[in-house]
Amino acid sequence: MDVMYIKHKLRISLLLGLLALIAFGLWTDFNVLQEIFTGFEWNYFALIFGLTFLGYLLRFLKWEVFLRTIGIRISIKNSLMIFLSGMSMAITPGKAGEVLKSFLLKSSEKVDIARTAPVVFAERLTDLLAMIILAAWGITRFSTGGWFIVITSLMLLLTILLVQNKGFIQGIFIKFKKYPALSWISGRLEVLYESSNELLRFKTILYTTMISIVSWFLECLSFYFVLRGLDLNQSVLEAVFVFSFSSIAGALSMLPGGLGVTEASMTGLMMGLGIDHSKAVAAMIMGRFATLWFGVILGSTVLLINSKRWFYVKANNQIK
Repeated sequence: MDVMYIKHKLRISLLLGLLALIAFGLWTDFNVLQEIFTGFEWNYFALIFGLTFLGYLLRFLKWEVFLRTIGIRISIKNSLMIFLSGMSMAITPGKAGEVLKSFLLKSSEKVDIARTAPVVFAERLTDLLAMIILAAWGITRFSTGGWFIVITSLMLLLTILLVQNKGFIQGIFIKFKKYPALSWISGRLEVLYESSNELLRFKTILYTTMISIVSWFLECLSFYFVLRGLDLNQSVLEAVFVFSFSSIAGALSMLPGGLGVTEASMTGLMMGLGIDHSKAVAAMIMGRFATLWFGVILGSTVLLINSKRWFYVKANNQIK
């Protein structure tokens, strides 16, 4: 993974995002959208992005908790830069591209990638748990989505229980070692599994999920103030449900950044609340920019500023 590869991925991400916006823009009149955006109450602007950024800082706290859980301590400054850089890869299936953070830790701190890659998985799992809890709160207002949330919760619970079943997993590794074609990778998988097992212990999951709930609630509030800025009088509860349920649908779709699925879900749910489709599309566009795209732009900026230092170190290490 080098600078050119990352820049290529970022270009693809931006192109996909632009295509998604054009697709939804074609669903309504661009002139109507322009009027809606012009009428937005821009005094909410700082509050919207401030809440989102505070949510990012809380997720950085979670990142630090996970790193320290597996015994990794680096400078707060470098850790924050690596964390923010990972957000540039949010437009990847299930945000899997955020494993970039493991490559940056390897480059700058010489930490084994197999040891830190599970941190990205643990981040996504606790994010999903938090979103499920927030969406479940919203179910009290909506009559839809109950079974979807229950099934997703069971899938996550089974994943955690499987990772905690050490005897079963180690039995698989023993079988791997019997086959020469698979034995070479078993050592790397064991390192990866040991980190996963530590990260998904009940106490750690409980604590980090609580951080995620607060973090994502702040982004739901950010979306609520987008609605307020558009002179829409939906409640906080409705904003929380629309944002969290749509985010879960997008994450499980495994499409890059949930593009298409998240946007369609948000727009459809808002229209179900009686919001005019043009205003629903406008709210979706602004909500996605204030959360997803704000993070991608911030992460890309931090990554490009630090890329020479990180990749120069990596190149020097390879030469040596």
